Amino acid sequence: MSVSLESFRPGPERLWIRHRPRNWPGAQDLWTDWARGAPGAVGRAGSEIPRTLERAVTDVVYLPPTEPELEPARRDLAAACVGAGAAVVIQRRPGHEAAPVSGAVDLWDLLPTLLGPGRAEGWRVGEGAACVWPLIAGVTDGDELIEAGLARLARAGAAVVQTVVLELSAPVKRRLAESGDERTFDRLFHAPPPSERAFARRAAAHGLGSFVARPLPAGPPRLALRRRCAGGLRLAADLYRRLGRPEPATQRLLRAARWIDREDHDLAALVDDGNLAIVDWLDAASRGVVRELVAGRSSSLVESLLAEYSGPRRPEERPTRRA
Repeated sequence: MSVSLESFRPGPERLWIRHRPRNWPGAQDLWTDWARGAPGAVGRAGSEIPRTLERAVTDVVYLPPTEPELEPARRDLAAACVGAGAAVVIQRRPGHEAAPVSGAVDLWDLLPTLLGPGRAEGWRVGEGAACVWPLIAGVTDGDELIEAGLARLARAGAAVVQTVVLELSAPVKRRLAESGDERTFDRLFHAPPPSERAFARRAAAHGLGSFVARPLPAGPPRLALRRRCAGGLRLAADLYRRLGRPEPATQRLLRAARWIDREDHDLAALVDDGNLAIVDWLDAASRGVVRELVAGRSSSLVESLLAEYSGPRRPEERPTRRA
């Protein structure tokens, strides 16, 4: 039996997820379905995890959490995906020990910790870990909780803490409100979404990054380079949107990212031969990003946008509902 996949449009706001198994036997406790931006479904007793995929893929395959007895099967599936050339993201939860899978990327879901007893206690992640902080108005966006949590993650050696604003159904909101007070209820049902940019600024103050890097496939270097360049362009476009840059400039970056992801061009050869400028799908800003990434450097455009996005608020900035 093989795993049937559902597909999504990959991007930094959803942790680059392209594929997710259907009918996944999720964990019994709280977890975040990153592909859907919502709380995950509770696992079913007696469920199984197939050991292979229904088809070969090279982009990011997301493997959500499951119960401990199914963890060996999840590891086998992750290893099979890596062996077949896919990029793999394994969702981890603090306090649930599991050996890493060679070639796969571990991301830590902080939702169980944020909603569990003590909240700011028990932040156990690995050195250099990338973590995901689900933002829920009135529940996980409190100033004291964020400051304590980010400080603990920094001390634990985390490198990145990215936010995901969850889409909550009314029943889920009512269940979360049961453990809070009237103010929690009001914020859950009536407050605007918490600001991702405000969180990023706080994370930067603790020396933490705000965006997970695009996981790369274990296949040919030429494919990995294309994915890396498309990821840099896609992140630049996302930051343009968040910073309110003109829409045409944002769309040009998105077009370039889609072109590189779709077409099987040898970007290194195009750069080395000086032929990148003749590719009409790439504007000047996109060519600059590609040249730097092909050369093994970081993108100066992306770095400057990240600095602006997560840097201190300037006096002329006005508060927005969501950034």
